[in-house]
Amino acid sequence: MKNGCWEDEEIIFQSKTEHETNKEYHFGSRIEFWDGYLFFSVGDRGEPENVQDLSWPSGKIHRLQYDGRIPKDNPFIDVENAYPSIFSYGHRNPQGLTVGGPDGAFYISEHGPRGGDEINRPEKGKNYGWPIITHGMNYDGTLMTPFTEKEGMEQPMKYWVPSIATAGITSVQSETFPEWEEDILVSGLQSQELHRVRFINGEAVEDEVLIKGIGRVRDVTQSKGGDIFVVMNDDTFGPSSVYRILPISE
Repeated sequence: MKNGCWEDEEIIFQSKTEHETNKEYHFGSRIEFWDGYLFFSVGDRGEPENVQDLSWPSGKIHRLQYDGRIPKDNPFIDVENAYPSIFSYGHRNPQGLTVGGPDGAFYISEHGPRGGDEINRPEKGKNYGWPIITHGMNYDGTLMTPFTEKEGMEQPMKYWVPSIATAGITSVQSETFPEWEEDILVSGLQSQELHRVRFINGEAVEDEVLIKGIGRVRDVTQSKGGDIFVVMNDDTFGPSSVYRILPISE
């Protein structure tokens, strides 16, 4: 971009042709810059059977250098047929990525099936279990898997049953809201809620609903000035809109 105009572009990641699908859901598709790297999510694309397979890009968090080069310490760079960009796997549909929290780490929100929406803190090379373990079920109410945990697979830091349909998230990193500092704000589409979640030592110790019932909460972010902006989009409540949250004046 130069003077507000799009000047040039370069493809820095592209899946293989044989891994393309015409299914129109579970894209993931969030991007975050952290620790000198570019992270992005790819959902399972409605094909959960491929998520545990490292030769597929779906159901993964990927990590690149800013120019598209593969970091030399990516965990599966030497695994035959694996996508070398994979950072973590076993994800269903990561809809939110943010950096911060009490440990300055990298957090994601994930859509579960019917129930089992999650907040995870992806770590290099780790497996987050989908579709082998989940706290949710099939949409028709039948059992998806008998397992909610398994050796070698990570448990979520926080999960919701029933589902809130997690979307965008952000970490509060401003003195504008001192009582919320380092908490994670989580959007809820189906629930029409905005949650504030506090983590201590990797565990969720508080979950407060800040907004409810005025629209599907699609995303949340914080400006450099510290104000919090919330994106709503639901025709039931009128056109899409952006709300600003300010601290209560003394």
